[in-house]
Amino acid sequence: LSLPKGTYAFEAINYYALNYEFIDTKIDNLGQTTLSNVVFNNRGFQGDISMIESGMLFISLPYDKGFTAYANGKEVKIEKANIGYMAIHLEPGEYQIQFSYETPGMKIGMGISIGTFIVASCVFVVKQKRRWRKI
Repeated sequence: LSLPKGTYAFEAINYYALNYEFIDTKIDNLGQTTLSNVVFNNRGFQGDISMIESGMLFISLPYDKGFTAYANGKEVKIEKANIGYMAIHLEPGEYQIQFSYETPGMKIGMGISIGTFIVASCVFVVKQKRRWRKI
């Protein structure tokens, strides 16, 4: 640590020490719990994972409320991870993971659009009938 010349005042100095005793084992195990057989479709993606111990499955896609996650067909909570990405908590075991996406507000927007089309069509038909009666 080097600082330019000057006067500094510190209220506290802290440090963090990491236990590097098992770092090699942890690095070797990193690739063992990844999503495999990943298949993407127009609504999301799915894949398989085997968890040796409980932990988080990190998905490097931006977190979005439109995603729903399932582990072996059961809905699981999506956590915000590493500021803006997605992760789900899994216990040890074999899982088929599925992430489905639906644009938030899509169903309401479609309903409003269809309703507006129906009303506009009815107004058009009524106006046309009035014109035909005048002729």
